[in-house]
Amino acid sequence: MPAFAWNKKSAVAYYNVQATENARLNDSASEIDSYPALARISDDETVLYSDPGCTIAGFVLPYGYFVKVLNVNETSVSVRYMDGYSSLPARDGYILTKHYYAFYDVAPEQLYPECKLTLSADEVLFSDSKAATPKTVLPVSGKCYFYGYTYVDGEQYYCVYSGGYIGYVKAAAFTDRTIPAHPLPFAQTTAEISEPDANQNSTKQTTPYSTDRDSVIKTVIVLAVSVVALSVVYLLFKPDRKHRFAFTDKDSDDLM
Repeated sequence: MPAFAWNKKSAVAYYNVQATENARLNDSASEIDSYPALARISDDETVLYSDPGCTIAGFVLPYGYFVKVLNVNETSVSVRYMDGYSSLPARDGYILTKHYYAFYDVAPEQLYPECKLTLSADEVLFSDSKAATPKTVLPVSGKCYFYGYTYVDGEQYYCVYSGGYIGYVKAAAFTDRTIPAHPLPFAQTTAEISEPDANQNSTKQTTPYSTDRDSVIKTVIVLAVSVVALSVVYLLFKPDRKHRFAFTDKDSDDLM
C-alpha cells in the first residue's frame, strides 16, 4: 500500500495547502509592487548609509538625481545607486524613510550624475568617509567621476570613482568643483507634488535659499527696531517739565 493514499479528503487538503501558498506568494508580489522602482533625491540631507539602521554614513546623494528602490522598511529604504543606466560601479545602501520621495513618472534618460572632475595635483584617495584610511594616490590631471559628498572636520570631500577605486578625495583638489543640476524639473515628479492636497502651500522649504516670507519678516523687524530707536531719541531730547513754559511776557518784550 502506498505511503500516501490519494483520495477525496487528501485532495482537498492538498488544494487547501496549495491555495494558502499561492495566496502567500501573491501577497509577497503585491508587497514588492507596492512601491515604485525609483526614488528621487528631493532634499540636501539624503545620506547613503551602508547599514539598515542608518548609523554608518557614506555620502550625501546629489540633489535632484535618482536611486533604484530595492525594499521599503519602516525606518529605512534599501536602494541601489549608479545602477543600470550608468557604466560606473553600483553602490547599494540605505536612506532614511523620511528622505524617501517615490517617483511614479516615466524614468528619465539620465538618472545619475554624469560629472567627470579633474585633479589639480596629486591627491590621496581614502577608502572611508572619515578620510582615515588611504587607498591610493591619484595623479595630477586624473579623471574622477562624482558620486556624492561628505564633510570631514568641516572640509568637504567628494566620493568619486577613479582608477578602479571608489573613495573620498578633498573637493578643493579639483580644478572645477561644479556639479551640474539634473535637467528634469521638479514640478509634477514626486509623490508629494503629483498628489496635491489642501495643505500644499504649506510644504516645508528644503532648499537653502531665502523665501518671500523671510523678506516680510525682515521688513517687520526693521520697522520695529526703527520705532524703538525713535522712542529712545525722543526720551533723550524731551524738554524738562519745569522749563517747558519758561517763555514769559518779559521774554516777549525783549524780542520787540
